[in-house]
Amino acid sequence: LTKRKAKPTDLATPAVADPSGPSILVDRTDWHDWWQVRRARMAEERKAKASPSGRAKKAADVGQSSLMRCLLSGELTEPQPTHNKIEGLSDVGGLAMGDTLTSFDKDAFGSFGLEQGANAAMSETMVKTYVIALNHLIRYRSHRLAGAKVVYWYSGPVAHDDDPLRELFEGFGLPVPDDSSQEAESEESRLAEKRDRPQAECCAARLLKAIESGNDPQVARLREFRYYAMTLSANSGRVVVRDVMEGRFEDLVRAVDAWFADLAIVHRNGFDVIRTHKFASILAAPLRDLKDAAAPLVTALWRSAVNRRPIPHHVIVQTLQRVRIDLIQDEPPRHARFGLLKAFCNREKGIPSMTPQLNEYETHPAYLSGRIMAILAAIQRQAMPNVGVGIVQRYFAAASVTPALVLGRLVRTAQIAHLPKIESDFPGLRHWFESRLAEVWQGLRQSPPRVLTLEGQTLFAMGYYHQIAQRYQAKDDGGDNQEDAAVA
Repeated sequence: LTKRKAKPTDLATPAVADPSGPSILVDRTDWHDWWQVRRARMAEERKAKASPSGRAKKAADVGQSSLMRCLLSGELTEPQPTHNKIEGLSDVGGLAMGDTLTSFDKDAFGSFGLEQGANAAMSETMVKTYVIALNHLIRYRSHRLAGAKVVYWYSGPVAHDDDPLRELFEGFGLPVPDDSSQEAESEESRLAEKRDRPQAECCAARLLKAIESGNDPQVARLREFRYYAMTLSANSGRVVVRDVMEGRFEDLVRAVDAWFADLAIVHRNGFDVIRTHKFASILAAPLRDLKDAAAPLVTALWRSAVNRRPIPHHVIVQTLQRVRIDLIQDEPPRHARFGLLKAFCNREKGIPSMTPQLNEYETHPAYLSGRIMAILAAIQRQAMPNVGVGIVQRYFAAASVTPALVLGRLVRTAQIAHLPKIESDFPGLRHWFESRLAEVWQGLRQSPPRVLTLEGQTLFAMGYYHQIAQRYQAKDDGGDNQEDAAVA
């Protein structure tokens, strides 16, 4: 070891010299039974040499046996007084030395005269089993979500590429740039990229088709599997189990596929569709920063993704507030936020479902009002390209709540102040804008709504975003006339 410059912290694995050559001891199983018997005998010898514990004395005083039913194995055993530490939770509130999942170190935690581990009786073997298993999951099968970690496992072996929860955390497909640098590229290169880019399909969708077809026996057996997931954090040296879920593997695959489908949203460039949302980006959508995420928010969105539940209303309230702040500060729209709004629409009863891109046939008044707001903003940008604070920064928040009080005034401003300037610079463009505005306004069939509910405010935001994405798409496709080029 010295010659090979081994360090005290290096790990070593013993090998056994057999006639056929050296073999790795931990890869063999022929010694397991011997070791279990040997280890049990060693434990009995330790107990015989040790003096009776306070717990054993107290049990003897009240006439109780020291043997109890193990909660994990169901066998009669002498419970372990203390349990080993759970490691790997220091970044979610835990201690560097580890935290305890099962601990009774205070009188208030005891009952029926029991102390320490007797309150949750487990044998030494079972304690080692659950501690080693949980430490392994935290190390190799966990994902951090703000102040918590999700650990998961399956009842049978699942290949890396067939793991739906891994895909939920990491996303899938080819990434699409989420900044404005792409908008500066030449039209020819972007159109070529659009033609050559393969249409991404999540692994969950492909796996679901394979499971339903039953043609592949290796995939068909996944029907019998179950999934298990826990959300963990730590506090003052104790492990906190915030959420536990289990269910059929096939249901999990369907849920992940539906999650990605509901979140799919058109890129603000107008033709790409964002399908690669990582769970962390969705978790950050209602917040200023991901580190501000609280445990209830993590649990709520996690259950929405895995159990196909509706998006909670309080999450959408926060998301809409962040959308308004982005627009007021003239920041580019964030795809994760509008993807979450779209998922809310698709999972909420009583309101129309949203497609990833603009739906010309959707006639909901709130959706059309959002589209009108985007058209009015485009008219102002064309008439006053150097304006400092536009109508979006000034009026979007008010228009998204009370469109009837705002949109009428903005339309009159556009007719009096903005459209005449456009006509002087681009002959015929005013008529194009007026036709486009009249077309959308006619779909209302009445005046805009006076007050919008939370659902209506969400549809307003979706209509606005879809319309501005459509505007950029007109630019990218080149346009067939002067009006199309100018409006872009």
